Amino acid sequence: MTVLFDDGSSQPGVHVLIIGVGRYPYLRGGNAPKPFPHHENMGQLDSPPVAVRALAEWFRLHAGEPTAPLRSLEILCSAPEPLSMQGFDPNGPAVAVDPADLDHVEEAVEGWVERCERNGDNLLLFYFCGHGIASGQEQSLLLQDFGRRPQHPFKDAIAFSQLRAGLRARKVRNQCLLIDACRGFSPTLLRRYGAEYAGSPLVAAAVTEAVRGTRSQVFRAAELGTAAYGMTGRPTLFAQGLLAALDGSASWQQDDGTWRVTTARLADAINAHAAELALLDAIPTQFCDPEGVVEGIFLHALPGEPKVPVHVRCEPDDATALADFACRLGDRDLDHGTCGDLPVWTTRLAPDRYDFVASFAAVEAGYRQGLVQRRSVVPPLARVSIRVLP
Repeated sequence: MTVLFDDGSSQPGVHVLIIGVGRYPYLRGGNAPKPFPHHENMGQLDSPPVAVRALAEWFRLHAGEPTAPLRSLEILCSAPEPLSMQGFDPNGPAVAVDPADLDHVEEAVEGWVERCERNGDNLLLFYFCGHGIASGQEQSLLLQDFGRRPQHPFKDAIAFSQLRAGLRARKVRNQCLLIDACRGFSPTLLRRYGAEYAGSPLVAAAVTEAVRGTRSQVFRAAELGTAAYGMTGRPTLFAQGLLAALDGSASWQQDDGTWRVTTARLADAINAHAAELALLDAIPTQFCDPEGVVEGIFLHALPGEPKVPVHVRCEPDDATALADFACRLGDRDLDHGTCGDLPVWTTRLAPDRYDFVASFAAVEAGYRQGLVQRRSVVPPLARVSIRVLP
């Protein structure tokens, strides 16, 4: 087990388990002597180790938050080069991270659930990043050694819906499960191996054992039948959206003026960030698919106001590339610029009401100045369209 932190407390807090799989020895591009012949073009993944490190670092930096204190953090990661991470003692040595194979995952889940059950008001938080395969409503999460047993490959996978059912039977009221994996179907694997065994449940329980009042909330990176995407050298799209959400794009202002992040706005924030990446980086769009989110689970409080991404364009579109944009609050100019090679002008602002201006320095541009007044800017993303006339 690679437990980076465990304060041993029985007081309520957050217990995190992060699993990332980028190295698959038996899949395409792996180094196993006998590769799995039915790999369905699944191969090595670049983004999961980057996502694991980024999320673990976020929780490490926010460990001391009084409103949602981190109680434990455990990570497993299979990467081309073994991963090591700095522990919570800045003067201590780096910690070697155990791989995400079945043995280590079973051991990690056992310890993590025990820690979560120290207090019924704890938040149980699970994140998986790697290959996934859908079979009906079930989703198999593939661990490092998927394919090493050609007659029983799903022995090295997690049956996620069964894992969720098992966790619901544990005495932990707040459960947030983040699944960063594809949900495409594999007719070849289904025909060959059937749908009866999708993987290990890891936590066994009868359906009737579910504890009343448990808030089991799932956030899947992709809709059923679709892919989840990574980016070379960067976290996955879902992980980037999740980090942005935690940093404030999923926040909402409370009656006391503080900004709090809850699961109620998590999917909207992740999807807004994915849409922003799709627009600015020209990458495929994917949509976070939430389940079970009736009442938001509190995640953490921001130390101040969030910064909201703002996209400003002209109407008609062909005027956008010609415009000089500015943002004003009262009589103050806060930011200005052009869109450059992008389809919109982007800025980041604190929540408020702003005036946005599009002006044209050259008469040859053929448009007159346009203005949008007192446009509300709130998380997760503000879009402003300025009507300009010839």
